[in-house]
Amino acid sequence: MRLSRRSFLYGAAALTLMPWVWQTAGGSWADSLRPWQVLLIGINHYPQLAGVPPLAGCLTDVQLVKNLLLDGWGLADSDITLLTEQAATLDAVQETLGVLERSGQPLLVYFSGYGTLWQQQPALVLADATRSGEGILPLAELLRTKGVQVWLDTRFSPPPIEGEMLRWRFVPLHPGETRGRGEVSKDHLLWADLGVETHLNGVPMGLFTASFSHYLAALGGDRPLATSLMYTADELRWQTGAEMRLVSDGLAANLTLSPGFDGVVQGIGRDRSLQIWCGGLSPWLLTYCHPHSRWSTADGGTVVDMASFNGLLAQGVSSQPLQVGDRLYEQQRRLGKNLQLQVALDTNLSKIERVDAINALANEEKVAVLNSSDSLPDVVLTKSETAGSYGLEWPVGTLLEHSCSGSNEAAKAGIRRLNPLLNALLAQKWLTLTLNPTSSQVAVCTTLEQLSPTAKLLSRQSPPAVPIPFQMS
Repeated sequence: MRLSRRSFLYGAAALTLMPWVWQTAGGSWADSLRPWQVLLIGINHYPQLAGVPPLAGCLTDVQLVKNLLLDGWGLADSDITLLTEQAATLDAVQETLGVLERSGQPLLVYFSGYGTLWQQQPALVLADATRSGEGILPLAELLRTKGVQVWLDTRFSPPPIEGEMLRWRFVPLHPGETRGRGEVSKDHLLWADLGVETHLNGVPMGLFTASFSHYLAALGGDRPLATSLMYTADELRWQTGAEMRLVSDGLAANLTLSPGFDGVVQGIGRDRSLQIWCGGLSPWLLTYCHPHSRWSTADGGTVVDMASFNGLLAQGVSSQPLQVGDRLYEQQRRLGKNLQLQVALDTNLSKIERVDAINALANEEKVAVLNSSDSLPDVVLTKSETAGSYGLEWPVGTLLEHSCSGSNEAAKAGIRRLNPLLNALLAQKWLTLTLNPTSSQVAVCTTLEQLSPTAKLLSRQSPPAVPIPFQMS
């Protein structure tokens, strides 16, 4: 079955999370979020939901948002309450919400975990949830909390049937008694119908949280929250090839954030060794950054040689003493020479076709076939239903024009014919990894040229170094 760009979400390239944002406080945030109170909820495991697979990225998401609030927006540990895994029961969440509401301070609630529909109403699935509907929190009940803003990395509607192989953040529960239906006003909701979770740089996380927190950290300045959401939607649309609906209402137009950054010093060891949170650098780019990259302070006076990257954290050594909280910016980017094109196989290919395609691609040195949904593919190998020839989807869900030959062919012949196109897409990947349209200080000129059969210029990009601190006009 040929899937349209709107409906085709392949493997981990397909996101299905529905972030909802609710704003009742009005006005703008101050330069710092303090004295806001924050409740962060992350749940990977649901022991009372038999047969429901655990999620993998929710605890990473919570830590990512916490780092953003501490390092990017100046909150203190005392401003943040964490409820994770089995501590995040319905009673614990309701009790904590009551205490924070009585403080009289504005409240931010972040949730990463399963969502569901209960009596056709969106609800959060908490750690003590059962199939009979115990342990769920209707969204409408959460939104009745006075002065609350809610960010949710979850899904409330069933995923499309073609995505049942994915790790969607949605779980169906049996109908039963409910504590109240409660309508949710669409005038104060923001959502992008995107996707699930995957692994970035070897660490599981929700892709909405990874991208959204990156833009919140990197854009900074005086940009409104809606700007970061717009950039997030654009980035995820490109990464997944999925059409998205983005609705924005009820958000403060003049939300003020702190200046942008690429990284923040989180810990200091001996011999000027540093632990760095890289939340301001795009998670898609961070996956391919290698040791011996160089970052620096805003004035360029202190250089940090990066020793390793692990998820959104890095280890480095500074040329001069630094303090926890100091902000860092890219100065020199190093990418690995063994960069490969990540190729996924269309789930509609037969088992024999998949085996033949894997064997044919095994001879391609710069191509890696993805056998799981842990990583985002760069391109999808598919087959034309009408012509019977092989072709490529790039981005995911969009058939690349002229990649099909128009005649029936075997996998080996199809791969051989597509090889020049695979090489061109690998070159395009290199080109993309030289860019970072947010707070990067790397000023480069990159050129993509075709050498044969006739030489011609395909693409040239020359983004200037961005001023420090990052500002957008």
